[in-house]
Amino acid sequence: MATTDSKRNEPIAPNVLDRNFTQSSPNRAWVSDITYLPVNGKWLYLVVFIDLFSRKVVGWDLSSSLKAESTIKAFEQAVCQRKPQRELIVHSDRGIQYACKDFRECLSKHACIQSISRKGDCWDNAVFRQFEKTIDSP
Repeated sequence: MATTDSKRNEPIAPNVLDRNFTQSSPNRAWVSDITYLPVNGKWLYLVVFIDLFSRKVVGWDLSSSLKAESTIKAFEQAVCQRKPQRELIVHSDRGIQYACKDFRECLSKHACIQSISRKGDCWDNAVFRQFEKTIDSP
């Protein structure tokens, strides 16, 4: 199931993270993506933000829709708990939930730097792919 729709007109941020998955301190770079979970015959969508220093989940939200509100809610939860300094790099894929105006404004409000994967390159968000393996059902 595809959860990324990159056919739209929103601006795409450069890939600032550039696969630099090793950080020397917490809250310098977070990665995020959305995965889907089958629950009682329906799909639920899990948005997760992961700190690249600790590899810990710092924010998440579970929703029955792919709307940006869930992504913003998970991000705001992470910011509230972690209180990152200015210029936190927030890396994601090219999905509309990350490219939309509301999410970009949320990042700007917290003085974050947006980073977006290259088109069709799943290795740009390899840390999230590793996380996904931990929640796959047998």
